[in-house]
Amino acid sequence: MRVHLTQEDTAQPGSSAPLEYDVLGLPPGQTVWIRDFAGDGWQVLRIRSGVSGQWEGHYSTAEEALADLERGGH
Repeated sequence: MRVHLTQEDTAQPGSSAPLEYDVLGLPPGQTVWIRDFAGDGWQVLRIRSGVSGQWEGHYSTAEEALADLERGGH
């Protein structure tokens, strides 16, 4: 995972806490973002060949979301 967006990039100046990650090492044409939705926890968005899915899952941490992706989940 690589930090894509921090809270400082949004409405919380001074906070460098990760808000969104890019998932690295995917096949060409695929993008996955893992994002923190404060009250809903971390969720996953898949984009395939430019077509975006919907935010899915409810994870306590970004690492938990990534582990689920690696197991073939969401």
